Amino acid sequence: MQPKVELNQIRDLGQVVDDSILFFKQNWKPLLKAYFTICGILWAAETVISIVNQVQTIQRIAYGDSIFTTTYFIAMLFGFLNYTLIGLTGFSYITLYREKAKEAPTVEEVWGYVKYYFFRIFGSFIALTVLILVATLCCLIPGVYLYPIFTLIPAIMVIENTSLGYAFSRSFQLIKSKWWSTFGVSIVMGIIILAGMFLLIIPAMMITGGLSLITVVNFANAYTIVSNVTIHLLQFLYLLPVIATALVYFSLTEQKDDLSLLQRIEMLGQHVPESDQSETEEY
Repeated sequence: MQPKVELNQIRDLGQVVDDSILFFKQNWKPLLKAYFTICGILWAAETVISIVNQVQTIQRIAYGDSIFTTTYFIAMLFGFLNYTLIGLTGFSYITLYREKAKEAPTVEEVWGYVKYYFFRIFGSFIALTVLILVATLCCLIPGVYLYPIFTLIPAIMVIENTSLGYAFSRSFQLIKSKWWSTFGVSIVMGIIILAGMFLLIIPAMMITGGLSLITVVNFANAYTIVSNVTIHLLQFLYLLPVIATALVYFSLTEQKDDLSLLQRIEMLGQHVPESDQSETEEY
């Protein structure tokens, strides 16, 4: 049996991806129990609203009408709430897992963290999303640059129990000189999620297409329903980038702590000239 994943450890990109998958494998039962218990109702509501919205969108496009309806904005709101809850559930679970010395927390414990942080994280997600959209619209490069930095902020807020302002500056500090590796983790985890979804969506689409040929089922509506249900059923995969982000955070903090520790060790036994001491005191 493999030892449990050590969170406080320096990792490269490959190790972050491997340990994220390993952490999920070792914790999938309590983690998914917490996920479906906490996010289940919102997940079901978002699935239904998303299906209704996409069916209406297809019809409105066919008639040349605007797709920006009340249902469209409700679907966006529920999607945003669900995304927030998934991330918060994952970060809360990992924080408790660390505090309990690698023991899986209960659903009640995770729910206590989720309730405590929800409005703080939800408001932060809105602010960060607006900033990324503005940066992307002004010029694509700033939006891409800010994305990996902003992904760390919710993790810092939950793990360190801090404010958005502190987490914002802390994220810039941690990711300094490590931007590419952090961005690489986001890309790799995104590819893994897309691959997992395509593996199920393609067979589902083939079955839907076959049924549309031998029955009177409307293929466009059937495709919308099947693809939405499949994608939403696999939303638990979004926990993987949450885990990866947390591991990136722990890796970056370990590197910073190790550097400061080494500097302190090197200072031990060194004689500081009196002139330097006086200058330091005056400063």
